[in-house]
Amino acid sequence: MKSKGIIIFLLVVICFLAILVINDHFIKEKDSNHTNNNKKQAIETKKETKKELIYSPMGDSLTAGFAATKEGSRYTAVLAKLIEEKLGYHVIQKGVYKSGSTLWQYGLPNFDKINEQNPDLITIEYGTNDLQHDSRHETPYQFKYNLLLLLNKIQKDDRKIVLVTTWNRGKKSAPYDQVIKEVGLKRKVPVANISSVWENRTDTQGPRGLKTPYGVSDNFHPNNKGHKEIAEIIFKQVYPLYK
Repeated sequence: MKSKGIIIFLLVVICFLAILVINDHFIKEKDSNHTNNNKKQAIETKKETKKELIYSPMGDSLTAGFAATKEGSRYTAVLAKLIEEKLGYHVIQKGVYKSGSTLWQYGLPNFDKINEQNPDLITIEYGTNDLQHDSRHETPYQFKYNLLLLLNKIQKDDRKIVLVTTWNRGKKSAPYDQVIKEVGLKRKVPVANISSVWENRTDTQGPRGLKTPYGVSDNFHPNNKGHKEIAEIIFKQVYPLYK
């Protein structure tokens, strides 16, 4: 009888210890789930509270994306990604751009659309078609007048603007690039000089004949590498504006 009592006592102790171990396991698991949920909520809250930045690029076929092989490779998309990764904003892209367009025929007449978009950041990329000696042509003097006029209409104290030089027109680019730099200096607007992406280079253009979302590629417009370098040069001007 004494031996039987001891066995019963030991069984009771074992059961009691087992209950304690199981209960402790559930408490730890509950705490772990609670911690993980808190971390998940913190990450989601961080994402939700990421400040939005409206980016409205203005320009011609370069800004439209020609001849990037996909949407995410055009310089405006690459720039937006850099801003998100390096500056922590959530970028919303809008803008006014059209292939073959000029400042005086398309950019300036659509200044109101830019203001309606109420952007935080604007890049202005014109001059490449304005300098052509065809129906789109305007002299450097006219180009300067119209660029200043555009800035008068869209420049605000809380709005960041970056001017972009012309693309791949050889010696014809020089007087228009000079105008862009002069206007930037006069209006205290940074200038992204992209001449290093195309001058004496062929690796940032072409090849001809590739099907892209924007049409068949040629040997004039930037390829994916060219768009990437353009975005990086512009970002160097954008970064100090937000730091």
